[in-house]
Amino acid sequence: MYLNIKIDCKKINLILLEDKHFIYIRNLSSLTLANAASSYIPTPKKLANKKSTINIKNEDQKSFLWSVLSFFNEDQKHNRVTDLQKYSHLVNVRDLEFPVKIEKIPKFESFNEDICINVLSYEDEKDIIYPIFTSKNRGRKHTITLLFLKKQHYILVKNLSRLLSDQTEHHGKVEICPYCLHIFTKTNALANLEKHLELGSLNKCQRVRMPQEGEILKFSNYSYTLKVPYIIYADFECMIIDNIHKPCGYGYLIIDEEGEVYYGPKIVRANSLEESEKLIDNFIDELETHSVILKKKLQTIIDMNFTTEDEKTFTTKILLFMYKTHRFH
Repeated sequence: MYLNIKIDCKKINLILLEDKHFIYIRNLSSLTLANAASSYIPTPKKLANKKSTINIKNEDQKSFLWSVLSFFNEDQKHNRVTDLQKYSHLVNVRDLEFPVKIEKIPKFESFNEDICINVLSYEDEKDIIYPIFTSKNRGRKHTITLLFLKKQHYILVKNLSRLLSDQTEHHGKVEICPYCLHIFTKTNALANLEKHLELGSLNKCQRVRMPQEGEILKFSNYSYTLKVPYIIYADFECMIIDNIHKPCGYGYLIIDEEGEVYYGPKIVRANSLEESEKLIDNFIDELETHSVILKKKLQTIIDMNFTTEDEKTFTTKILLFMYKTHRFH
């Protein structure tokens, strides 16, 4: 049992053993951390040289917390864990497990309604930075950008412009979109960024990469140009009864790759509330039945009737494709 008592205005930490003996704790943090592996890893040298991040040398699994608290620390020369503990009241980490997984950040944001978190990641081998989590809670009072390193270790990005300074030939401060890392360098960069955030930026993470000079983008997923063997067009209708959507009917049609009707159209309507309750299950059962039949049909191998004329046409198209490919490359 851990005890914290005060004697002559001094706090003393003790541990009560089963045999009713006490152990005096000189350094509580050392004891707490002895049983937990540290997530700390040094900042990669290339990033450290930019002096754009703050990496708290923690001895626990709470690098996420210390990095967030470092954002609120005005005295950046003193950024040890002991210096940051006084800011703990500024955030709520209720029920938050450490180390914090990326998918748990929205939970942290829900407890801290004035904070939004964006997280970047870094590939040392390729020397590339890209976003892996962007907050949907834009416009909050505090926007905090973290950099996620290996071993579940977070560090604070204090200057995003300086962090990505080598991504552009522009010398001087730039404005950067925290969601796609697009860089704005002109004199009206801030205005362009604000317009970009309002009109063009998406909720999901992305990074824009423009092709290099001489680089040719070419389409390669040729399988996507093939017609699908069958396609189902379906519609489901509901009525609102006592502010509740009640199914009242459905219809569907199956079309083959030639555009011909393979099955349907089939229209089903409910004539009572009892029938309405069964509509969804009936609809799904019918689609599953069709899927089994169509799957078996697609697995049936039919010999191709490939005539001499067909072979000539096929060879001509192959040669034409190879010619166009060689010509443009």
